[in-house]
Amino acid sequence: MRRTNKQQHTNVSELKEEMKSNMESEKHYKSLDKNHESLSHFSPSSDANRSFLKLHPRHKVFAIWYDRYMIFIALLAASFVYVQAAVILSNQSSENVSLPSYIILLIVSLSILLYAVLWTDWVLAISGIVSSVGCIIALVSTISYRPVSAGGAFTF
Repeated sequence: MRRTNKQQHTNVSELKEEMKSNMESEKHYKSLDKNHESLSHFSPSSDANRSFLKLHPRHKVFAIWYDRYMIFIALLAASFVYVQAAVILSNQSSENVSLPSYIILLIVSLSILLYAVLWTDWVLAISGIVSSVGCIIALVSTISYRPVSAGGAFTF
């Protein structure tokens, strides 16, 4: 329990207890700085680590709204794959579509998804899922409608 400068401590034992907990947390943070292995498991967007940042209540509201904004941006970025898949399916042709680019994009999307799961970052997880599904749809439609003149479905 943190107190502002205006609040008074009711008794000396409460003051000593608060000072002791503050000193222990400072030692913990200093040890994290020295031991980079502990910092390797830090993800600023996970709920467990937000307490590490000691955000002011006003900043917590900002962090919540920024998470929502990032979800919107991530979904917007991932949605462009669906637009390309829709064009391929409506034209029933993937003549000018690069198959290797979708393979690379699928690998990147799955890597982001794995990273998000390991770090428990749900904003990246949503983006990774939406992007991966869109890549799979675009990849399957590109392979399905590959023109025979380009060498069939499995040529690059």
